[in-house]
Amino acid sequence: MDNTEKSLDALTFSDLRVHYGTGRAFLVRQEGRKKIYGYRKGIKTDVGDLEEKDWIQLASDLILKSGEQQMQKNLLEWEQEHNYCHSSRKEMEMTALELHMARIFDDPLWVDYIPFNRKYRPEVLHSARLVWVKTECCGIPGQITQEQLDKSAGNTLGIPCPNCGRWSAFRICSPKEVSENG
Repeated sequence: MDNTEKSLDALTFSDLRVHYGTGRAFLVRQEGRKKIYGYRKGIKTDVGDLEEKDWIQLASDLILKSGEQQMQKNLLEWEQEHNYCHSSRKEMEMTALELHMARIFDDPLWVDYIPFNRKYRPEVLHSARLVWVKTECCGIPGQITQEQLDKSAGNTLGIPCPNCGRWSAFRICSPKEVSENG
């Protein structure tokens, strides 16, 4: 690990949160004028620029140490079910690890916060601040978090529709509208 002084036992999820990917070419050997280069892929985190394989190992070890293997499986399953870009298995595993290190499932601003937690951790939604809205695109009441509503203030695109995902103008629903459409 480059520039890391932190003990492996003291690592936290936020320490391993991905800031951006890094890359570096390096000279493997030179034969006269011919140069052979290799390439090192890395991940920039709070603890430094880690080689990708080292980051994967540290993230996996932290998940194991924290007893969050099921959450990792849930994130991978979610990625597989929502694989709109036709990513490879390895790419989905990397994305799931990145999401886990970012603790995305705890972030009420995450667009999939409600559907993910409804499926895998419904108890979390009991304390979430949820708001019923009706978007122009579908016209069907759906829920977003209060944090998403607050963040949408002044956004001319509106919000991602809780039903179809398109960005749309919206309005907050009355309890009567929700029960009529429920």
